[in-house]
Amino acid sequence: MCLSRIYTNEKTDENCVMEEAARVEFHDDGVEISTLFGEGKRVHGYSISAVDFMENYVMLKKKHKEHTHNHGNEQNNGSAAGKLRKLLPYLLAHNRGHVEDIEKWSVRAEEAGYREVAEELKAAIDLFHKINNRFEKALNSIEK
Repeated sequence: MCLSRIYTNEKTDENCVMEEAARVEFHDDGVEISTLFGEGKRVHGYSISAVDFMENYVMLKKKHKEHTHNHGNEQNNGSAAGKLRKLLPYLLAHNRGHVEDIEKWSVRAEEAGYREVAEELKAAIDLFHKINNRFEKALNSIEK
């Protein structure tokens, strides 16, 4: 499960519409965004211009006249080592993002009096660190 940031026009803190979006729907009059917890908002007059799965964000742009282009199917069929050199840093960054989220929720759980939940979340963070150590070792093995 990955949550994404939603931006309008450019990727800046000032243009961030939602930090942890779980769902984005395009409608004729704009874009509807909701969190994992069902909190939502509608951004009128915008359409989706880009979705970046690697960086976990969606870019919205003001609607203009409709147009289409074909971009073709450009895939890089590189070697396994080349693909792993891209995959492993992505997995490391991805897990680090999860750790940041879990750390926030651990603090929130502690503040709300859920000490046991906070401890379990901290244990999960330790597991993410162990997994990332394995990814780093794998990456170092490829680069030798």
